[in-house]
Amino acid sequence: MSNEPTICYEFALDEAAAEGGWHKANNYNLWVGRQTAADPAYRMIERRGEALVHLPLRARMMHTVTAGTAYRIAHRFGAWRASDADLVYLRIAESEIVYHTLLTAMCRDVREDRLLWMCPACGHELIHESYDARRGGLAGFWPFLLERARRFNSSPEERVCRSCGHEHPLAYGFDPAQDQADEAAARLAW
Repeated sequence: MSNEPTICYEFALDEAAAEGGWHKANNYNLWVGRQTAADPAYRMIERRGEALVHLPLRARMMHTVTAGTAYRIAHRFGAWRASDADLVYLRIAESEIVYHTLLTAMCRDVREDRLLWMCPACGHELIHESYDARRGGLAGFWPFLLERARRFNSSPEERVCRSCGHEHPLAYGFDPAQDQADEAAARLAW
């Protein structure tokens, strides 16, 4: 039996979801989101090898995205993220409300997050960028994503797949409140 103290983080689920932001708890970051049946369903998608795997929309689901795996959550952010840290994703449907929770480590062992855009038609990687997680932590990654998404949107040559010629849809950041009109439309579409 260990004599080390237990560190707890307590929050009200509805309160955390209403805030819509990330919460720091020790060396972890936590986000809780809430949707209604009228909202487009958030869907976890992972890149496994060259294949894109869409996780099923189950009423209760807990899934771990292992470190280094590229993933995105459809309608939540319009790019792919790969991190040095595992991410735990929970989806809980309660009558008319669906809660989503993301939990990820953010400590000095987490050195890099990678941001990728991949062709939705063939899976070919269009561009990727690295983010130094030691400098800005996860809180700095989301503004980095938004800035890069806007740059991606304004570069038609980056959005066209060199492998199949498909044009990538417009990208968007993590926080819908920061969307411009074209980003909001893209969020609804994909």
